[in-house]
Amino acid sequence: KIHTPESVKLSRTIADESIVLLKNENNLLPLDAGKIKSIAIIGPNADETEFGDYTWSNTNGNGTTPLEGIQKLIGKSVSINYAKGCDITGLDTSKFAAAIKAAEQSDVVVVFAGSRSAALAKESLPAVSGEGFDLDNLHLPGVQEQLIQTIQRTGKPVVLVLVTGRPFVLSWEAKNIPAIAVQWYGGEEEGNAIAAMLFGETNPSGKLPVSFPKSTGNLPAYYNYHPSERGFYRSPGTEEKPGRDYVFAKPGALWPFGYGLSYTKFDFADMTISKQEVLKDDSVSVSIRIKNTGNMDGAEVVQLYVRDLVSSVETPVQALKAFKKVFLKKGEEQTVTLQLPVSELYLYNRDMQKVIEPGDFEIQVGAASNDIKAKAKITVFDSKKSINESSATSKEKQSTVHSKDIQNDKAVNHLIQVSGIIRNVQAGVMSGITVKSKAKGTTVVSDNSGHFIIDVPANDTLIFSKTGYQTKNIAVNAKPNINVSLSQSSF
Repeated sequence: KIHTPESVKLSRTIADESIVLLKNENNLLPLDAGKIKSIAIIGPNADETEFGDYTWSNTNGNGTTPLEGIQKLIGKSVSINYAKGCDITGLDTSKFAAAIKAAEQSDVVVVFAGSRSAALAKESLPAVSGEGFDLDNLHLPGVQEQLIQTIQRTGKPVVLVLVTGRPFVLSWEAKNIPAIAVQWYGGEEEGNAIAAMLFGETNPSGKLPVSFPKSTGNLPAYYNYHPSERGFYRSPGTEEKPGRDYVFAKPGALWPFGYGLSYTKFDFADMTISKQEVLKDDSVSVSIRIKNTGNMDGAEVVQLYVRDLVSSVETPVQALKAFKKVFLKKGEEQTVTLQLPVSELYLYNRDMQKVIEPGDFEIQVGAASNDIKAKAKITVFDSKKSINESSATSKEKQSTVHSKDIQNDKAVNHLIQVSGIIRNVQAGVMSGITVKSKAKGTTVVSDNSGHFIIDVPANDTLIFSKTGYQTKNIAVNAKPNINVSLSQSSF
């Protein structure tokens, strides 16, 4: 192996990018070496190099461990208390006592937990991550969870660093540990990179390439699910108040795809799109202004997602189509532009043909799949003729507004009585549904039999609504009887 300045720089960049900050309560991170006198470094991955699956080595001497990286960075300015605590696997807790002692003697604790992969050159068993290593649940292997909980009970501020090649369930940790980061196997510069992040020499800017589930039963957990995939009743519950479909919890991820925190803050504003009506061979430029409003230089990943609003087959609620990382000094502002080829809006139809269907698409721009800052709509047409016909129709509608208003004024004065029954999708009658006249603003509420009666203009629109249910607008069209079915709203 030959080390060159270029190879070391590349290795360090890869290691820096492998870190994702998941939680930072009360800005515990970055640690200030000038304000702490001692730090405990604990855990089975604290003094190990974890290069990952199919790598050339698993030997500490071929890389920098987290403990070595921290020692190198802070020198003798801060006292380091190290204890392994436990192994990656196994049930031995005999090393807990030394870990507790190290924590109690320190101002802050960093616990390095996670997994281990087998190296290609020489197998490193026991491995719990990588090709051919399957788990029956996603809790941390061995007694690592017990170790983390034991250290947390010392009352010391705890930072958890998950060194891993796969996501684990960290629901308890997310509630009880103030700062959490994941370092996907970082290679030979792993230790230097995590030390720099912990002490603020670098600002984390990594984003999750995969969602972290809340539990093993929460699987599959991914952001680009189909609208019909998360239950029929759309009424998830909690331990205190059970619901339907997902009785005790919502199905969303603990930390979703694209998520990742920074030591600074970024504001998004003023999204614009180059064109709203496009053809299949067009490309759309999507721009948004981003400003670093925090107190530290940093980088943000601007992400562009798309949703097909109407399609012949089910499509995801969002799908990542473009992204760009931008570095901003504190106070700096830039306009970021992302390109969206219309060809990226394809789907596979019922005949498994790859096609781009005409219609409306929603553009979503943000910092993560669950952190959308702005939305806009574009319409795809088959041809320029379709666009021209659409524009002509719009002008025609505008030119007839005045005459329609005159007709509407006459219709408003003609009231009719409308009655009906409101049911849910399983045909059960629904009481307490608000029925509102769009023209007059008057409202009634359905009774215990789901029945309602209201006097409205013959050309009115009735609005049916209730918290937790999708609002439905129905044109009266002079009909005296209207029966309605309401579905529960999505999560």
